[in-house]
Order: sequence, then structure tokens, then C-alpha cells
Amino acid sequence: MRLISATALLQAGIIVLMPSLSIAQDDAKTAEAVNAEFAGKPFGQFVTIGDQVDDELISELTNLTRELQAKAVREKRRAVLVLELSAGSSRQGQIHDLAKVLV
Repeated sequence: MRLISATALLQAGIIVLMPSLSIAQDDAKTAEAVNAEFAGKPFGQFVTIGDQVDDELISELTNLTRELQAKAVREKRRAVLVLELSAGSSRQGQIHDLAKVLV
């Protein structure tokens, strides 16, 4: 399972694409102003699920969904979970458990 924070991707894109922009705007916008700009906007997490669903994966996703939900409530923002599923074979019971976690 590969986890990539959408915020980290956004920050990496800003750093790679516009490194001089943050320096030029440093005087104009403080870190607090930038945080206020993103307040209320949704945040997300990307998860890649391999070819087999097992108990460990279900446990990790359960913890991740609880963390996302707690952060969303704490920050009064909407959380988005994006799953990339690979074809594979898993037991029906484990797929059912996974579905219960996601609903």
C-alpha cells in the first residue's frame, strides 16, 4: 500500500514549479495568510491497494479513515479518500470487511 498526501503533492508542485514565487511573496503574504487561504478547503489521501486484500490492509485502512475523519472534524474541513485498486484475488469475506470500513 502506498500513501501519498494530497497536501504534500501540492506543496511539492509549488516548490518545484515556482520556487522563486514563495520568496517574492514572502513579504506580501505571511504563513498565517496562506493558512487562512486554505482554511475550509478539502484535503485528501491517495491509497494504492495491491492485488490482495488481507487483514493487515483492512486494519491500516481502518486506522487511516479514522485519522482522516478526526482531522476533518478537528479542522472543520472535508476529507477525501481516493483508492486505486489493482486486479487480484481476495477472499469474499475480506472484500466485505473492506467495504464496511469504507462505508
